Amino acid sequence: MTWEPQENSRTMRESSIASFEAIKASGLLSEERLRAYEAVLKYGPVTGSELNAILRSKSGHKRLSELQRIGLVSEAGKKVCRQTGRRCLAWIVSESTVIDGDVSRKVPRPSVADIKKALDSMRDYYRHERDKGTAPGDEFIRVMRWLVFLTK
Repeated sequence: MTWEPQENSRTMRESSIASFEAIKASGLLSEERLRAYEAVLKYGPVTGSELNAILRSKSGHKRLSELQRIGLVSEAGKKVCRQTGRRCLAWIVSESTVIDGDVSRKVPRPSVADIKKALDSMRDYYRHERDKGTAPGDEFIRVMRWLVFLTK
C-alpha cells in the first residue's frame, strides 16, 4: 500500500509546519521519534499499525505514547485502520504544539544535568505559586513532563 496524505486529513497549518521545523532543528527528538512525529503531521490521523506501515517499521507505534507524554501528539478518537480493517485509536499532532522563536536557529541540546537543574527550579516555582493559590497551568506541567522525559 502506498501512503499518501488522505483527502480528509487535517490541513497542515503554517504553525504546525513551523513547530515541526523548530523541533527538527533543536535536535531534542531522536531520529525515530522525529520520523514518527513527521509522519503523524503529514498523514494524520493515523493508527499505530498505519504508522508502522508508513515508517516501514515493526516498532513505530511505540513512538506514539512517547510523543504523547511530551505533548506532541494526542489521541484523535477511533477510526477504521487501513492496515488491519479494525476500529483502532488514531493519533494527530497536538493542537497546542507551539515552538516560539526563530525556527532557523540551531539550539544546542542541554546536558541531562542542566535539564535536571531547570526542573528543580521549575518545581520550586510551581510549589511557591501553588502555595499562593495561583499554580501555573497545563502548559507549564506539559513542559515539565517533557523535560523529565528528556532526562530518561
